[in-house]
Amino acid sequence: AFRTLSYHECPLKSISAGESIWSNCPLPPAAIHTKRSGTMIQKIAIRLLFLGAAFAISILAFAETPPAEISGRDLVTGKDFHFDIKQKPTALVFLSARCPCSNSHIEHINKLAKQHPSVQFVGVHSNQNESVSESHAYFSKYHLSFPVIHDNDAALANAVGALKTPHVFVYDTTLTLRYRGGVTSSSQMEKAKKLHLSDFLSEFERGSATLLTEVRSLGCYIKRK
Repeated sequence: AFRTLSYHECPLKSISAGESIWSNCPLPPAAIHTKRSGTMIQKIAIRLLFLGAAFAISILAFAETPPAEISGRDLVTGKDFHFDIKQKPTALVFLSARCPCSNSHIEHINKLAKQHPSVQFVGVHSNQNESVSESHAYFSKYHLSFPVIHDNDAALANAVGALKTPHVFVYDTTLTLRYRGGVTSSSQMEKAKKLHLSDFLSEFERGSATLLTEVRSLGCYIKRK
């Protein structure tokens, strides 16, 4: 009569081709434990992945509706600035005082701001773990041609969907998002093979840019509270 073998009675090899070595055998205790542990780990991983995706989606949901006017205090000069996107195409560039990825691109970004005066560059500092004094000392070293405004509570980063540094968002005067992503194809400027933002700005000024250019952003996550 057919019966389920105990763990110790299970054969060491298949009786016939294609038959599992554990045919009619219960899983050994260790295997059961491993299976259950693996299932639990998978469930946890799926939940974390879902939560991360939900967070990113909730942030990016606002990415195509920026505020028409942006105000803030320049971390370098202490002056208050007011920007009207409806008056001039605007590049919002999210930067960090600590992120090595942001640091490796900052001189290139400054160069682009000088090369493309038809687009107003606005640096945005949203990291809540970087103090104003620390950021002032950092950005002052680079003699930037554009202001870097302090983003209290990462409000602007949340509004446009900025996740990393550097992360760039370019809007035309109709508030339409035209570019979203990183500056280059690498997290380190010296290793970049493609200059995404530079290429886009050249096409944008010629009027030949696509409706929306999106590239991957490689950098450090913005620290929110």
